[in-house]
Amino acid sequence: MSSFPGLIDEIPGISVDRFNGDNFNSAVFFLSHCHTDHMQGLDLQFFQRIHDKHQYLYCTPISKAILINMFKLNDNLVNTIRTIDGCSPIIINYNQDSKILYLTVTCIPAGHCPGSIGFLFENEQYRILYTGDFRFDIDDLSKIKPLHTNVQDKIIPKKFDTIYLDTTFFNSEFRYLPSRQKALREICKIVDNWISQNEKNIVVLECSANYGPEHLFIELSKALGIRIHVKDKVFNSYTIIPELANCISDNPRESKIHACMGKLNFRSGMYCRSDVEPEFILTVVPSTLRWRNKNVSKCIFEWDENSRRFYVCYSCHSSHDELEAFIKYFSPDKLYPCVCPNNLKFEEFKSQLNQVLNSSTINASNYDLNLSRYKSLIEVNPDVSNFSDDD
Repeated sequence: MSSFPGLIDEIPGISVDRFNGDNFNSAVFFLSHCHTDHMQGLDLQFFQRIHDKHQYLYCTPISKAILINMFKLNDNLVNTIRTIDGCSPIIINYNQDSKILYLTVTCIPAGHCPGSIGFLFENEQYRILYTGDFRFDIDDLSKIKPLHTNVQDKIIPKKFDTIYLDTTFFNSEFRYLPSRQKALREICKIVDNWISQNEKNIVVLECSANYGPEHLFIELSKALGIRIHVKDKVFNSYTIIPELANCISDNPRESKIHACMGKLNFRSGMYCRSDVEPEFILTVVPSTLRWRNKNVSKCIFEWDENSRRFYVCYSCHSSHDELEAFIKYFSPDKLYPCVCPNNLKFEEFKSQLNQVLNSSTINASNYDLNLSRYKSLIEVNPDVSNFSDDD
């Protein structure tokens, strides 16, 4: 859950992923993705206010489509949303304290959900990276072109003054999390096995958040050739996302895979299919918090035979060790945590985060070290479960 207040200390006049309180005074707004903890303050009144002040919100085309559908924006308010996509920088000018300021903005694919991005902000004084919610494979860090530069024919990481970092799982209790690909293989196998046993069998995907498991829906639908019956409240938004549109359904009788219910509704059966008896329902639960302090390097799922519930470790956020590798690879001057654990004060957690940075700072002459240096940070994790293939 994001605790970032929205303001970038080094760049006055802009707000990112927070649209209330002190952010009212900003001149330019940015949205990394459409999850509710990053949308506080976004409502019709917000769009009317920035329309009246000739201001703009920047986001991806997918996020724009979701916002239009979510808030039923008219044409005037739609025009307050400007899209940024790909990895080509744009230059934004805005008025702050009676001065015209210029800001170069580049979006960075975040690997979190459809339309999710981070932002690279650059002006005459600072280079700032705001990651938004993200999950990168450490093997892919060197492939993110906007975060690298060419110096004397060497591609090296850019130097950042501050990285505003998704620290959701920067916690020793989540040192290792399996890749989404590995988790998806487990889910595909158990779902395929269940629905092939009996034509009456149905699978329920227990996904508590309205938005978040889109990547799971896409990959599961592609692998099994089955559309996913999703919640009514997200169906219209999903249909305007090309990669999702062919993977979902609003017809409960069209699919054997259902993600149409809240977290606890399954216990009373399927409200969309009253004809399905409980013994024909398998519940698959993709989750992360359940795996706190568990050794998921050896097995990434748990099976409860009595309730026919299949739990899989599945995360759209980077693990502790992935974040540590990210920090050591880019080695910014400062780090700002965008998610603070409930049991810590912000300044205490920020200090802990920057201690990791200070203990492993890499100077500019060492930027061309091969990424394999950092693989030692990630535990070698062969999956020894009965269902998995080796990575």
